[in-house]
Amino acid sequence: MLQVQKELDKLVKNDHGLPYVHGSASKTLPSIPGLCIEGVGPISLPITDKIPDAIKEAGQSAPTIIDRSIPNILQVGASHLEFSNPAWHSGLKKTVGW
Repeated sequence: MLQVQKELDKLVKNDHGLPYVHGSASKTLPSIPGLCIEGVGPISLPITDKIPDAIKEAGQSAPTIIDRSIPNILQVGASHLEFSNPAWHSGLKKTVGW
């Protein structure tokens, strides 16, 4: 895991203009965000077998910046997502420093 983080840090430092996401455990975010996807419904954790297919149906084809040869990349727009757990909103503000 540490090696992956080092490689990602190198990419960011090289500033290729690519999107960057880094994940780790959070002490300020709840484990249940209350995620609901329009057209899918509430997403329970852990994710059940039927949820990925439902998300695929709700998703739209996404442009791929890194490798245009990768097929079937889907995205769900932010306007189709809702986080109903109020602790998620306050925890996110603490996490990003709002």
